[in-house]
Amino acid sequence: MKALPNLKKLEREVYLSVFRDGIYDITLGLLLLAIAFNPLLYQTGRPRAIIYMVELALAGSWLFLGKRFITLPRMGLMKPSSRRQKTARNVMISGGVLFMLLIIFAVIKATSLFPPALESLSVTPLGFSLIFLAIFMVLATIMSYFMLYIVGLLFAISIPVSELLYPLVGEPLDSLIPFGISALIILVVGMIRLVSFLQRYPQKDAEVDYEK
Repeated sequence: MKALPNLKKLEREVYLSVFRDGIYDITLGLLLLAIAFNPLLYQTGRPRAIIYMVELALAGSWLFLGKRFITLPRMGLMKPSSRRQKTARNVMISGGVLFMLLIIFAVIKATSLFPPALESLSVTPLGFSLIFLAIFMVLATIMSYFMLYIVGLLFAISIPVSELLYPLVGEPLDSLIPFGISALIILVVGMIRLVSFLQRYPQKDAEVDYEK
C-alpha cells in the first residue's frame, strides 16, 4: 500500500519556499545598505524622516513587486491552513517590528537622543549589538527564516565596528564600511538565491490550495 504523504511536512516545505526566492534577503540587504549610506544622505539637507520614508518605500516596493511578479507566477497562490495563517500574521507583525527597530536604530545613531549619563551607564555599542542580536534571533525562530540569523549577526557586528572606526576614519566611512560590507554579503546571497530560484522554477500561472 502506498504511504500517504506527511501533510505537516509538506505544508512546512511550502511555507519555507516563500523564503527561498531571495527576495526577502535582498530586501534586508537594501535596508542595511540604506543604513550604510544614510550619513551621506543626511549631508544633502533632506529631512531625515523623509529619507527614512523613501528608503522604506523603496524596500517595500521591491518586496511587493518581487513577490507579485517573480514568485507568484512561479509558485502560484498558496492558501495555507488556519494554523499557518496565524503563523503568517505573526510573521507580518514580527517583520513590522524589525523594520521599526531598524529605523529607531538609525535615528538613535544619527541623533544623540540619550543624555550622557544614560549613555555611559547602559547604551553602548555592545549593548545595542546584544539587544538587536537577541531580537533577530527571536524573529528568525518565529519566522523559521534561517537567513535572518545571519542578517542579525552581521547587523550586530556592524554596530560596534562602526563605533570603533569613527575615531579612525570619521563619517561617513564609519557606517559605510561595516554596514556596506554586511549589506553586500546579504545582497550577494539574495541574488544567488534569486537566480537559483528562477532557474529551478519556470514561470507558470497556478493556484495552489493547501487548505486542509
